[in-house]
Amino acid sequence: MAPERLLSVGAPDLQPLLAPRSIALVGASRSNPYASRLLSNLAGGGFAGAIYLVNRRAESIDGYPAFPSVEALPEPVDLAAVVVPQRAVLGVLEECAKRGVRATVVISAGFAEASHDGRRDEEEIQALARRTGLLVCGPNCLGIANAAAPAMMHAYSGLRVPPGRIALVSQSGALAFASILSPAADREIGFSHVVSSGNEAVLDSVDFIRAFVRDPAARVIASLIEGLKPGRGRHLLEAAEEAADAGKPLVVCKVGRSELGTRQSVSHTGSMTVSDAVYEAAFAQGGIIRVPDPDDLFEVGSMFDRCPEPRGEGLAILTTSGGLGVLLADKCGAHGLDLPPLSPEISSALAASGHLLILGELGNPVDIRGQGAQHLPEILRLFIADDRYHILTVALGMPAIGERSAGIARDLISVASETHKPLIVLWTGTRRDPQGRVSDEDGFRLLERSSIPIFSTPDKYFRAVQAMVAYHRFRRRRSRARATPAPPAPAVDAASARAFLAGRQGTLDELESRRLLGFYGISGPRETLVADVDAAVSAAAAIGYPVALKAVSPDLPHKTEAGAVRLSIAGEDALRAAWAETMRRLAADHPAARVRGILVQAMVTGAREMIVGVARDPQFGPVVTCGLGGVLVEVIRDVSRRVAPLAIDDARDMLASLRAAPALGAFRGRAPADVEAVADVLVRVARLAVDLDDRIAEIDLNPLMVRDAGMGAVAVDALVVLRPEHQEVMA
Repeated sequence: MAPERLLSVGAPDLQPLLAPRSIALVGASRSNPYASRLLSNLAGGGFAGAIYLVNRRAESIDGYPAFPSVEALPEPVDLAAVVVPQRAVLGVLEECAKRGVRATVVISAGFAEASHDGRRDEEEIQALARRTGLLVCGPNCLGIANAAAPAMMHAYSGLRVPPGRIALVSQSGALAFASILSPAADREIGFSHVVSSGNEAVLDSVDFIRAFVRDPAARVIASLIEGLKPGRGRHLLEAAEEAADAGKPLVVCKVGRSELGTRQSVSHTGSMTVSDAVYEAAFAQGGIIRVPDPDDLFEVGSMFDRCPEPRGEGLAILTTSGGLGVLLADKCGAHGLDLPPLSPEISSALAASGHLLILGELGNPVDIRGQGAQHLPEILRLFIADDRYHILTVALGMPAIGERSAGIARDLISVASETHKPLIVLWTGTRRDPQGRVSDEDGFRLLERSSIPIFSTPDKYFRAVQAMVAYHRFRRRRSRARATPAPPAPAVDAASARAFLAGRQGTLDELESRRLLGFYGISGPRETLVADVDAAVSAAAAIGYPVALKAVSPDLPHKTEAGAVRLSIAGEDALRAAWAETMRRLAADHPAARVRGILVQAMVTGAREMIVGVARDPQFGPVVTCGLGGVLVEVIRDVSRRVAPLAIDDARDMLASLRAAPALGAFRGRAPADVEAVADVLVRVARLAVDLDDRIAEIDLNPLMVRDAGMGAVAVDALVVLRPEHQEVMA
C-alpha cells in the first residue's frame, strides 16, 4: 500500500445518472433501432419514474407524449438519454444544461472513435461539461442498466438483467451486454448496475468505480478497461484503496496485453516500462484482481459475491476423479496455494468409513471416487470442523443432470448453510440433456441458483480460487500494515534537490545524477573527477586500488557500450594503460561527446548487482523498477514494478516477487544480501520521483551494488533524465 493517498480529487455524485427519478429520451423513435430499444427496455423494465420523449415531428410514441425539444419538457429531468445524429449531439447537450438536466447518456456514435473531426467534437463535449457540471456518460455507448432501481436505460435488445450485487462498468458496450451480461444472466448471476461507458469523454471507468464503492447495492465491482486517459491510472489506484476500505473486491479485465512499448528511452528501466507490465504491477499494488477474459468478470465476481471471507489459505479438495485431483494439485503447487495434508483425525475417519472406495494413500486432494459422492455431507463436515482448512472445494467429474445430480446439489447447499467457510464447486460433467436442454431441477442448475459458486472447467475454477486467496492475502497484509506504527519517513532535502535542478536540462551526467540522489540519502562510492592521467594516478593512490575509470559525459548514458569504462584496475601501470585506451576510444568513436572529465572510482567488490530505476508512465506517473543488474538486465528482464510513492512493505514485496529473489539470500556459505538497504533505496528513489515529478523523466541506478546484510548498498553508476522545466504535470 502506498504510504499516502496518491491524489486527492473529488468524486462526482453520479446518483442522477445511475438512479434517476425522471428520464427523457431525446431522439425517441421507433424507426431508429437504438432509440426503439431504449424505449422498449425503459418502458418494459419497471421504471417507476416519469418518462418523457423528445421528437420534433411526433406528438406521441407508444402512448407517451412527445415534446419538440428538451427546452419544451414540462420539468427538468434527472437524466436525458441522447440518440440523435452526431452533428446534433452538442446542441442537445447545451439544451440539457440550460434546462437543468443533471445527467446524460449519449448513445450516439461518430466521435473520437471515428475521425479527427469527431475527436474535436468530443473535446467540445468535455468543455461543455467542465463549464456547466453536466454529467455525461459516453458518447458511443449502449447505456446503463440499474437492476436495483430498476431503470433499464440501455439500447441492447432482448436482455434480462437479473438483480444482484455485482456492479459492472465496461468501455465496450458489446462486450458488456453480449459477452458478460448475457451469459451471466443464463447462469443466474445478477448485477446491481451495468454501465457501458463508451468513449469516456467526461465520466470514465474510475468515476463509476468510485460511485459503486459508495453504493450499498454493490458488493463486488467489475470493470472491463481498454485504456485509461493520461494520469487516470493514479486515480484508479485511489479508487482501489477506497474499495479495499469498503471491503469490495475490484475485478478488472484489462484488454490490450500485447501493446508494445514504442517509446524510445535513454535508461534501462525506461526501456523496460511497457504499458501492460505497469498495469499488472499497479493492479497487484492496489489489490485489484486482474482476470484475462471478459466472462471471468462475472465468474470471479460471483464467487466473491457468494462466498464468505476465508480466515486463511488452507484449501481442501474433495474429488470424484483421481485425475482431476492430480490436475488441481499440480495447479496449486505451481502457484503456491496451500493444500494442508490430512490430519490424523481426518485420515482415521476416512480410512474407517466402509462406504468409501479409496485406493492408495489418503491425501489432499481426497479422491472419494464416484460412489463417495452420496456421502459428501459427512466428509465435508470433517473438514469444516478442522481449523487447518479454510476453503472447501468439491470437484465432480460426472454428469450434472438427472436426479442423482440434484441430490448431490441439495446436499451441498445444505452443508454450505452450516459453515462460514467458503464452499466452491467444480462440476466438469455434462450440463445439458441429449436435446440440449437445461432443467431447473438438474444439479448444476440448482447450484447456479444457490449461494454456492460453481464452475465448469478447472481453469475457471482455479482462476477464481487463486483470486480469492490473493485478494484476502492482500487484505490481511494491509490490515497488519495499518496496525503497525509506520517507520519514520526517510530524511531527504527536497528543497536543495529542486534548487540543484534549476536551469538544468536533458540528461545529467553521472556526477550530477549522484549529487541529486545524495539529497535523498542514496550513497555512492568514493570517487574523484580528474582531467589528466597524473591526477588519476594520485586519486587512485588516495582511494586505494582496485579502481574504475569512467568518462563523465551527458552524451554517453550507456558508458559500457560506448567503451568509456575500465574496471578492476589494480595498479599504476594498468591505470595508465586504461587511461590511454579510454582516450583512444573516445576520440575514435565519440569525437563530439562533451566529456567533463574522467572519474576515478573505488571498486565495490563482493557485492550483488541490482538495478533500481524510475520511468514515467502516461497513466500512472512515476513507476519504480528493480531487478538484478548488470549489462544483461534488458535480456533477462526479471524485474518488479510499483507505482510511486512506496511504503517500505511495497519495496519488500517488490524484492520478494523477483524470480531471482533466492539469489539475494544466503546460499553456498555466502551471507544474505542487505535487502533492507535495497528496500530503503527503493523508498527513497520513489520519494524523489514524486517530489520532483515535474522534472524527473527517468532515473537509472545500474548497478546498485548490494553488500552483505547490514553492510548497505552503493549506487556505483547513476543516470537521471530530466523533463523540461515548467512542463505541466498530469492531473
